[in-house]
Amino acid sequence: ALYSAVVLRYTGRTSPEDVESLARTIAARSDVLDLTGIPAGWLVKIPLDLLEPEFLPSSDARRKSIEKAKAAMERELTSRPPREATRRLEGVVVILDPGHGGVDPGTMNHAVWEHDYVFDVASRLRRELETHTAAKVFLTLDGPDRPSPPSRGDALESNRKRSVLTTPPFLAEENGETAIAVNLRWYLANSVFRKLVKGGVDPDKIVFLSLHADARHASLRGAMVYVPGATFRKGTMGYSSSTYLRFREVREQPRVSFSSRDRLRSEAVSRKLAVAIVKALKRAELPTQPYQPIRERVIRGGDVWLPAVLRGNVVPTKLLIEMVNLNNPDDATLLGRAADRERLAKALVNALSDYFGPKADGRARDR
Repeated sequence: ALYSAVVLRYTGRTSPEDVESLARTIAARSDVLDLTGIPAGWLVKIPLDLLEPEFLPSSDARRKSIEKAKAAMERELTSRPPREATRRLEGVVVILDPGHGGVDPGTMNHAVWEHDYVFDVASRLRRELETHTAAKVFLTLDGPDRPSPPSRGDALESNRKRSVLTTPPFLAEENGETAIAVNLRWYLANSVFRKLVKGGVDPDKIVFLSLHADARHASLRGAMVYVPGATFRKGTMGYSSSTYLRFREVREQPRVSFSSRDRLRSEAVSRKLAVAIVKALKRAELPTQPYQPIRERVIRGGDVWLPAVLRGNVVPTKLLIEMVNLNNPDDATLLGRAADRERLAKALVNALSDYFGPKADGRARDR
């Protein structure tokens, strides 16, 4: 099909609207009459500016730029590899960021909605880490009766009372407040990071994981992981309005900026963790996106950007993980089952153990 065999594979587009629109454009250029059945050997014409860099000619400037950046990241990891953790993830701190919350339930499809089901994975991940490893865990948001325990069954009830745990806590009660909640997450993560480093924690052993469920083209299944693309973190980011300055974490450092070396290293170490996560999910027989499961930017509706929780975040090792695609019925069913939410949590623990080296045992699969 023109959707899966061409658009999804070669252009990096994943949203239903983008995929369908681009498929029609390519069909018109290529004289394809049936978008769901292309004859073998048919010449398909894709505009070069829509191709992912890896499919461009080797002489193309965009491909050369990407290959140069990858080589620079490899040199960075070789010259200064992330420090390994000792037994049972000792010294490791995980900042967990369950997506959405308050008035915002996130993506909704097939009787499953993003926030509560993703929050349950985060609760299970917190329990796994605190029970079976020596890692410490911080959540960016929770309900009044925290810490919230994992669910006892498959189906969940909607909880609109979880607040971002800033000082004071912030609950998004109106649609216009959801952007504030998003930005307060990275302000909170930055504050936690600074306190940890000041207290002697190795920056290499602090990890930020933002957990989500996506709404991609329905033919796609599985996890997709976003890393902090260095190109998208230039300049200064932050807010100085009264809306934000009433929070202590914002007042500590309202604006942030990053050197080119910091941006390069952050993408490099984050990619290394992303690779470990994709491998751990596959090992657990959980689905991952077949095309480019690790990405450094979002492409949607002609816009290209990096999620705010990665862009303004000072934690070097950070990821946004779209664990499933809720537009896909099989993925929605998976997230809807408590047993599979447990599998996702354990796979993430295994990935952290892999990332921090062979001495960082205490893995869920070893029990």
